[in-house]
Amino acid sequence: MTTDPVKAQGDSEIFRFGGFGTVLLISLLAFFGLYPLLLGEIAGRLAGGLIPAVILVSSAATASRSRTHRIIGIVLAIFALGLQLDWLETNNRFVAAADASVFAIFFLYTALLIFRHVLSFGPVYADRVHAALSDYILLALSWAFIYGLIEIISPGAFSLASPRPMRRRDRKERTCSPT
Repeated sequence: MTTDPVKAQGDSEIFRFGGFGTVLLISLLAFFGLYPLLLGEIAGRLAGGLIPAVILVSSAATASRSRTHRIIGIVLAIFALGLQLDWLETNNRFVAAADASVFAIFFLYTALLIFRHVLSFGPVYADRVHAALSDYILLALSWAFIYGLIEIISPGAFSLASPRPMRRRDRKERTCSPT
């Protein structure tokens, strides 16, 4: 008799946890839960950029067996963090746009690596399902940074148009019309 609960159930490892997909999903959900607490101060905003970069570099490194993919992920993360530091110091719109662009590319790149892992040949464990869920979150983050980039480039791009002010003639007709 074995002491491993998974082995004790036979060959069923469907509910095995602890792979990088599970860790990534838990990390992303924890980040979303803690993100509102990180806003405000410079240290909090820096931590808000550092935490996802560490999460994504570790997940990209784990999801890919290729050294090239790992290096690309690490370079994108370092570049994004450097731009974020520069933006925190200068508050420059160009740097903010570059930072949003690099983070969007970073999230898309990591999502692609994880998607390749999810679709790879082999049995489907809970870890792979968690990686697929994490992939959806990464794509959502990428879209959020793309929308943020559009707002940085063109402020007010997503605001609704204000109602047209009434002309003087329209006001007179409204007040003078018999009811």
